[in-house]
Amino acid sequence: MSRLADIRRRDDVREGKRTFSLPAENFATVTETIESGYDRWVGGVVIDDDERVLLVENGWSDGWIVPGGTVEMDETPAEAVVREIKEETGVPVELARPLLVERQTFSNGDGELSGQFVLFGATASETEIGDNLGVENETIHDARWFTDVPEMEIDYSTEIESFRG
Repeated sequence: MSRLADIRRRDDVREGKRTFSLPAENFATVTETIESGYDRWVGGVVIDDDERVLLVENGWSDGWIVPGGTVEMDETPAEAVVREIKEETGVPVELARPLLVERQTFSNGDGELSGQFVLFGATASETEIGDNLGVENETIHDARWFTDVPEMEIDYSTEIESFRG
């Protein structure tokens, strides 16, 4: 976790907290994930040379979100976000910097669980979106570039606009 601590110490990284109320099925999935030791997640604000933002639509959210996912045991958050963006969109990226570290709490009538989320800024090395979005057991319905950021289920518009410059 020391690499996460290094990210938190940076002056240019905002810290926050967010709570999500989940339906039973999604809460059970998060519970299984966290109890297996995976309590860190990442996401990426990906921009291209035209200042467009890359977003995905997946099976558990209602609308567009930043690409990202779980940090594997042998990965740093930076390695995980590069992998997740490539898996979900087919777009290779170069990381610029972390933008946000957030404690995310998931709740349901059955309880509460928490983990850490790191949002990175990245630039696209290429802009062509892949044909096979996501990996096995992952539902990525669509990936698109946006000039005007649509309303997002999880609002990172502040971070998107600050990273766009």
